Amino acid sequence: MNLFICGGSGYLAGSLAKELSKDYNVILGTRFPKKIKTFKKNIKIKKINYLSTKSLIKSFKNIDVVFHFVGMSKKESLKKKNESINFKKKITRNIITAASINKCSKLVYLSSIHVYKDSDKKEYISEKSKIETKDAYTKAHFAAEKILLKKKNLNIKNIVVIRTANIFGINIINNSKELFNNLANNFCYQAVKFNKITIQDHNVVRNFVPLKIFIKFIKIIILKKNLKNLNLFNLGYKSFSFGSLCKLISV
Repeated sequence: MNLFICGGSGYLAGSLAKELSKDYNVILGTRFPKKIKTFKKNIKIKKINYLSTKSLIKSFKNIDVVFHFVGMSKKESLKKKNESINFKKKITRNIITAASINKCSKLVYLSSIHVYKDSDKKEYISEKSKIETKDAYTKAHFAAEKILLKKKNLNIKNIVVIRTANIFGINIINNSKELFNNLANNFCYQAVKFNKITIQDHNVVRNFVPLKIFIKFIKIIILKKNLKNLNLFNLGYKSFSFGSLCKLISV
């Protein structure tokens, strides 16, 4: 099976590629090939222009599953609000078009649990919980979701949207700075580098997902033959306040 991961120079894309390459042929699509370091024979690096449908159509030839991890980081989105949303919409439409033309069996999009209202305060969230997009980052994610889940996309066999909590863990093949922008990873980095962890509010709560669980879930998605009626998933694991997480890391 051939897999294409869009956004290949990012933290999650690199981590996922490393594990999936044990069982599949993986292509990492990226605008910045020099950011990726890999010595695995079955991981190929392909420079790609996400704003060009022609480039994507050519890249998705003979691809079974496409992963859409492309978009500005939260930090970038806050600086370039309108640009981040428009960019996400444009590339999402281009990816759908290219996947459809190549008759890819699955298109998987990684969204965020933060599209839900008060996601940091509630103990339980379901796919039916209320949506509230407060910033450009969550607005961009939700805009992409709406484009992906339209009925006109049914010519792609399975489109899957995963609203994931904060994923943490180290298992990468690239130089992505996202590794230490990640909350849990950053706390661990501070503890090792400075022998202390600096946070503003100890009471803020987040849900965290170990990288191993995320990868296991993706493997299940790949193997499922028909997901037409199950195309929106929440992926979470355990919730911690920043204070309790820091204590756990410090032990």
